[in-house]
Parts: sequence; structure tokens; C-alpha cells
Amino acid sequence: MNTFSVSSLYQWPRHCTPRAREIVLNIINSSKTSLATKDIYKLAVKPARASTPAPHAGEEIRSMRYLKTVVLRDLAAQNRVEKVRTKGAFTAWLWRPKQPPSTSPTKPIAVASTMSGAAELTPAAVGVGEDWSHLSKRRQRARKMKVERDLQRMLEVQKMQKKAA
Repeated sequence: MNTFSVSSLYQWPRHCTPRAREIVLNIINSSKTSLATKDIYKLAVKPARASTPAPHAGEEIRSMRYLKTVVLRDLAAQNRVEKVRTKGAFTAWLWRPKQPPSTSPTKPIAVASTMSGAAELTPAAVGVGEDWSHLSKRRQRARKMKVERDLQRMLEVQKMQKKAA
């Protein structure tokens, strides 16, 4: 009894292969500037790029559409690359390695608590330095204002507790 699978009809896998991911990530990381999708594709399908010749030319990155919709989308979902918009005479979307969020070291602020001992509170406790990129722009602005407000309240409470102590 043979079992039939729709996936057997496809010549190529419909997911991002580890080799394709590695090729594109190496190209983006080795570039000193952000790259357009077209440039990444040209570099990825170069015959001299592969250490072992593939049975079909450009087998790993088989089309521009596969690169855009599968490989780059997969790398962006893993937060390994990011798509940036350039402004100027014309608008272009470029890819670059994801920069880790720069967090300035925050010094813990000692607060005298009503319980025995002192509690250590940092600005990070109210959300300073958090990554809000998953939120819409409107919600990012609102979250920023809320964090600033909460930070001011926290500092006021700490001052009041110091005076009371």
C-alpha cells in the first residue's frame, strides 16, 4: 500500500535549508555595508562561491523568490538579520546583520523597604532598556511614555523612603 504525500510533488524543499541559511548569513556578515536582495542573490549563486560543485547551478539558493520569501524571512524571524529602509533620492530596502541592543549598564539603586533589609531596584525593573520592536509604532510611543512615567514614580518613591528612613 503506497501512501501519497503532496510534499512529494515538490522538487525542492519548501523550507529554509541550513546550507542556504549559512550561505546568506556569511554573505551579509562579511559585507561592510547593508546589501540589497539582488546583491545577496548575485553573490549567493556565484559558481566560485561553492566549495564543492552542486549538481545544478545555484541549487542552494535556487531563485530570487526563494531567497526573499524563505531564507531572508527565516533569518529575520531568528533575529539574525534585519531589513532596513534607506531614504534619499529613492527608497531602498537593504539587509544587514542584526545589531544586539545596546544596553547601558544600570547601577542598582538601593531602596529601604518596610521589610528587613534593603531591596535593590534598577531602572530595568520598570522597563528601561527593554526591546519594544515587536510592538506597533503607536504602542512603542505609548510604552516609552509609560516607562518614563513609571521611572519618575519609582525615583520619587525611593526619595520619600530615604527621607522616612
